[in-house]
Amino acid sequence: MKRFLVLFWLIASVGIAKARSFPLSKWHRTENETTVDSVFFSVKSLCNFSVEFTSDRKIKAIINGKTYVGSASSNKFTKGFFDFTQNGSIVFTFTTEPGKLLIVNQQYQFGCESAKIVELSKLTSDAKARKDFDEYADFNSDLWQNTTAVNDKAYYLGELKLYETAIYVLEKVVSKNPERAVAWLNLGDYLWETKNSENAKKAYSTYVSLIEQQKKSATKIPKRVHQRLNSTP
Repeated sequence: MKRFLVLFWLIASVGIAKARSFPLSKWHRTENETTVDSVFFSVKSLCNFSVEFTSDRKIKAIINGKTYVGSASSNKFTKGFFDFTQNGSIVFTFTTEPGKLLIVNQQYQFGCESAKIVELSKLTSDAKARKDFDEYADFNSDLWQNTTAVNDKAYYLGELKLYETAIYVLEKVVSKNPERAVAWLNLGDYLWETKNSENAKKAYSTYVSLIEQQKKSATKIPKRVHQRLNSTP
């Protein structure tokens, strides 16, 4: 009975996704909601996936730090689904919903996500990214038990130039785990990017102090930290 219910749920999910999916060709029409130069990110997942549709009809995907560049074509078996390939090999299969990109995780090939789908949100602003993160945090009461994973998500948000959201998340990380040295480093970096040099220097100073207190090698400290700490306004 349990197997039957799971199978029924999967068939229903695929049916919904198929009904809402967009034709691949429309991604490259300027007026379409999913358009060129759009970036999607897995804010609401322990996975850190970003997918960017570029103006040269290429797709750039970063999966937990590893970069892939390729293209997409219609999946041979399921209408409305697409295969993202690099050098002829399928990296993942996906479909779309308004404002979302859904990566299939049917075989749990992405161990960072326990669901059958990894949901990526279309990030149009810091406000949207922050809203998505807050929804994810409210839904996952255990999220802050793994500040390492949350710090990683904030890092990737910052690399997507969503600096305000990255700072917002990192401030929560260091408040819950003030001994997390790398979070202070990331916080300093993104504060610096937003021209908040005074608070960036405070974050960097805390980072350097933690490295010393935790008896880690000073060679781990990036040169930019010393340069910025010694800079004048």
